[in-house]
Amino acid sequence: MELIFAKLARAEMAEAKCYYEQQQRGLGMTFQHEAAVSARRISDQPLA
Repeated sequence: MELIFAKLARAEMAEAKCYYEQQQRGLGMTFQHEAAVSARRISDQPLA
């Protein structure tokens, strides 16, 4: 299954990443990584 994110959702994720990166260096990348892991889990097991 492929997840497709709306343009607005992608923009919000980018904004959140910038926010977290401003709070602490590296935190934005951690946020992005964890969001990608979560999206992969949803894609791999959509009925779980």
